[in-house]
Parts: sequence; structure tokens; C-alpha cells
Amino acid sequence: MIYNLLLILGTLLFLPRMLYLYFSCGKYSENFLYRLGLKIPAIPKNPAEKRFWFHAASVGEVKALRPLVSLIAQKHPEAFILISTVTETGQHEAKRIYPNHHTTYLPLDLSFIMKRFIKKIAPTHLIIAENDLWLNLLKCEAKIHLVNGKISEKSYLRYRKFPFYAKKIFSNIDTFSLQDEIYQKRFLSLGVPKEKMVISGNLKYDYALEAPCEKENAVIFASTHEGEETLAIEVMKEIWKEYPNLKAYIAPRHPERFETVSKMIHDKRIILINQMGVLPTYFQKAPLAIMGGSFVSHIGGHDIIEPIRFGACPLFGPHMHNQQHLAKITTDYSSGLQTPKETLSKHIINLLKNPSLLTEMQKRGREMLEQFRGAAARSWKQIKSCE
Repeated sequence: MIYNLLLILGTLLFLPRMLYLYFSCGKYSENFLYRLGLKIPAIPKNPAEKRFWFHAASVGEVKALRPLVSLIAQKHPEAFILISTVTETGQHEAKRIYPNHHTTYLPLDLSFIMKRFIKKIAPTHLIIAENDLWLNLLKCEAKIHLVNGKISEKSYLRYRKFPFYAKKIFSNIDTFSLQDEIYQKRFLSLGVPKEKMVISGNLKYDYALEAPCEKENAVIFASTHEGEETLAIEVMKEIWKEYPNLKAYIAPRHPERFETVSKMIHDKRIILINQMGVLPTYFQKAPLAIMGGSFVSHIGGHDIIEPIRFGACPLFGPHMHNQQHLAKITTDYSSGLQTPKETLSKHIINLLKNPSLLTEMQKRGREMLEQFRGAAARSWKQIKSCE
């Protein structure tokens, strides 16, 4: 009861901002009615014995689920499969990479909305990516599985402050497939039984490697946030002193910022990527990928594995608190480089001057991905263990 009242209060407080963004820049134009439970997805009645509902909050989680979704679809071709997301960018990505499955938005976690939503889907398995856990969602009468599981230090400390809430959340989950030992220790400390957990590894390692292709004389600043485009422009000014013909692609993380970023660009050598879902193409073109969300303190980093898959060497900043495992593995294997913004241009210039070093880092990245494959199979084994 208290949980629902707090959610209603939070919704009412955030509603004016949602409406402002809705009318001023079109944000939430697609998912607004779905989130409020005023629009229910058209889910066809399906007599399939297995009904898998995958939930992924946004783009990164949608992509991470792909190897597992593909594996389950292969094991159970007759099954009904649905992917839900919270963000519009996540929904666009889900529609793009899962064209043969159903997709929809997850509504707000108010009991009277979520109960109706769950009844409509009627899943046999609810599979949640990483950490998007909601109390009323977890009341779903299905086997519930956390995959690619993680818990940031900030979330961990929050759960420690409210142990009663943590117990209610985690007791509803049947299996935990976790990325690494650090996250397992945190879940253990929060009272999750060890027998429910397995260290499956990161699903992002299970993507197929793309064949190397010829690179352009370019770098890409990918998934950037406010403040990081300014950094990109300043960094390029330094690099152009030695490499005046080097191109730079800038790909903002959120499409509502495309217009703002376009007004910041006053040099034809900088090219704005104003489409969603096309980053892999540019990772294939550029030998160096400077990953956004890591040079500002409030994001915590994004996926630094994707550029490696497509042959680009990732450079990323010091703020990787939501991607600690990926940052550690990548630096341990010397397949990427972590640097503060003050020395970013210096490291880019050094790699451009030493193509053999860059080639070696790209090679180590591919070897790293090959070594850590298998998370999807381990996660599926864990899911099956409680049937």
C-alpha cells in the first residue's frame, strides 16, 4: 500500500516535466499512454505452452538479451516471446533486432495497472535483464529469472538501507544469472540464497564477432551525453594540429538531443549521426571509438564491448561505475583504454601514431570476447533448473 502511494506521488510530481518534454521536444510521445496504463498492447491469444516475457529497460539491456532470446527461440520455436522496454530508444531497438517477436512498453509499476498488464500477457517465464526490478512486476505468477544480473554500489547501499523492501524484491526471483563475483557477493549480503545464483558471465560477450573490414581515417564519439559533445569538439581541435584530415563522428545517446548537438557543430570534419540503430556501421568504419557516458559523472558508462565486436578499440573515461566489470576486463586484456578527459587527445594521437599498437589492441579485444563466450548457455541452464 505504501509502495503504491509513493509511486503515485512520484508520478504526480514527475508528470509536469513529462508533459513539458512531451510538448516541447516530443519525448515520451510514443510511450506516454502505455506507461500510464491507458494503452494496453495488442497481444494475440497464443496457445503456446511456453510464454517467455523478456524485460529490458533500455537499449543496452535490449541488446544484451539478444543471444539468450535467440537461444530460447531456437530451443522452443513454438513459444510465444515478448520483449518489453521502458524507453522509446529501447523499444526502437527491440523492434529492429526482434522483428519476429512481440514488443511493447512496460507500464508504471502501480498494482492496478501492472496486474491487468500481467494478466494480458500471461507468461510462464518472466526474464529480466540486469537490474530493472519492480515490486508489483515481480508479483507475476510465473517463474521469474534475473539474467545478466548486476547491482551497482549505489543500488546496493540503497537496498541495505531498506532490508524489508530488498527481501520482498529478491524473494520473488527464482534464479539469478550474474555477471561476476562482485555482484554475487552483493546479492549474498542482501540475503539471496547462494543456491539460487550462478555466475553466468556477461551476455554481451556472446555476440558473433564481425569480420574485420577496411577502416576510414576517422574516430567516433559514441553514445554521448550533455557535456561530452563539447569535449569531443575540443579534443578534435587538438588532434587536428597533427592530423588535419581526420574525421569525427558524433552519435548522441538520445535522439531528442540531435538538434541541440547539430547547432554545436561548425566544422565539416565533424559529422553528426542522427539515426538510431546504426552505431555498428560506424564502429566498422572507425578504428577508435570514444565511448560516452563515461566522461560525465552521473551516467556510469555504456557498453564498451560492442565497438570491439566490430573492430574498433574503445577509449572510455573514469566514470564507469555501472560497467565496472567490462572496464576491468577490457583494461586487463589491454583491449581498450581508460583515461580522464584531460589526456584523451594525447592517447588518441598516440594510437594514431602507432598503428601496430592499435592493431594489437584490436586483436586482444577479439581474443577476449572469444574467451568469455557462453553466458547465454549458462543462463538458459539456470532458467531450466527450476522448471
